[in-house]
Amino acid sequence: MPCDPSALFLVLSNIVTIVVAVHRHWHWAEVMWIYWGQSVVICYFAWRKICKLKPLPRAAAALSRRFELGFYAFIFGFPLALYAFFLGFASGNLTGQELYGMVGCVALFAGNHYFSYRRNLEQDLARRPTAGALAAFPFVRLLPMHLTVALGLGSAARSTGMLVLFLCCKTLADVGMHLVEHREHR
Repeated sequence: MPCDPSALFLVLSNIVTIVVAVHRHWHWAEVMWIYWGQSVVICYFAWRKICKLKPLPRAAAALSRRFELGFYAFIFGFPLALYAFFLGFASGNLTGQELYGMVGCVALFAGNHYFSYRRNLEQDLARRPTAGALAAFPFVRLLPMHLTVALGLGSAARSTGMLVLFLCCKTLADVGMHLVEHREHR
């Protein structure tokens, strides 16, 4: 299998996040904010792909596409708003340095997902996916964050070792789903 530059960029983005989190002695909530930001980015680019699907010929189909896009925005927007609410309580007062580090890591993920979107869009759409299939990928990619927030696993990640273990597992999930999502049919 040829080397996928967007997957390598994704690994690099995760490694930078791990190094910054360990170096800055971040609490799990600060790391979750980064992955919350990545979730917003992933959902945005999935939404963009859904918008790029070939339009269906009838007016009812156009209404259906608008409904799909609205439903997609709701099913991702509502949980992300809830996560932001809970993370706001868990993270307390963040310093300027922490915010700069978090925003920098999110920007790195945003750059990665933009690069991946541009590099893989034509190939992804050539497989003629449905809007439902495109909407499913972000759910699976975001599963580690969903489980961490929903089950309160962040309290277990108070030690550096547990935090690094979580981040490594999250990196593997990210890369694995990236490869599945953008697999090539040869």
